[in-house]
Amino acid sequence: MPRLRHVGTVRTVTTKDAGKISLLMRVMPEDIKTDLTELQGRVAKALPSDCKLEGTETKPFAFGLKALVCKITVPDVEGNADMIEETLRGVEGVQGVEFLKMSRIIG
Repeated sequence: MPRLRHVGTVRTVTTKDAGKISLLMRVMPEDIKTDLTELQGRVAKALPSDCKLEGTETKPFAFGLKALVCKITVPDVEGNADMIEETLRGVEGVQGVEFLKMSRIIG
């Protein structure tokens, strides 16, 4: 668990106390024939319960291959972005995952 220093004390941050961040991840399918709608469903099912797939967009990548760009909301806890990337790499039909952007959700 991450630790925050505040006026000389150490406080443990739990996912309940953590804010939220939005991750933008490019998910590359294994094959040009991969159904991206099915892949989107498998990605959503693979995410931990405290994470949410907010939306996806299909974008051309190279030589007819299309990538799924996923917007995922996760608790702002150290290591979550890496954990999500590894989780997505393990989804059936995924050839690779690229981290694109991270932003803090305020409010």
